[in-house]
Amino acid sequence: MGLRYYFGTIADTFSFGRYKSYTLEEVLANNPSYFYWCLSHIPSFVIAPRVIEEIREFFPHLPIPLDIKRNVDYECDSAFDEDEKYEYEDDVASDYEEETYDRYNGSWAQDVEGYSDDEIDTLFDGDPSAYWNID
Repeated sequence: MGLRYYFGTIADTFSFGRYKSYTLEEVLANNPSYFYWCLSHIPSFVIAPRVIEEIREFFPHLPIPLDIKRNVDYECDSAFDEDEKYEYEDDVASDYEEETYDRYNGSWAQDVEGYSDDEIDTLFDGDPSAYWNID
């Protein structure tokens, strides 16, 4: 079973990855591409509908991806306290293993493009400088 990463507000913190213990607001202010990367690469990355509204309010220049609906839990507002951040077992992401960002920390492929250690090993044969060769 995999974990579910839930953000009820932009003040909630990341519990994984290279921005562990940073708030979603801090990540959006400093590296919004990481947020977009999480949306598209982590099946269990879930946000409350109010997060979209907070992004529109506090970061009006940031685009909201069209496919963000797959990451929005429209039932979470009524099911949980609005300040509660939780993780629970998720059948959909049962084979998801938390990615690491330690071995290639400091490389463009990881810090800017958001590739995990495993992705760099798989896609770039362990050479983070080869990211430019992706079509």
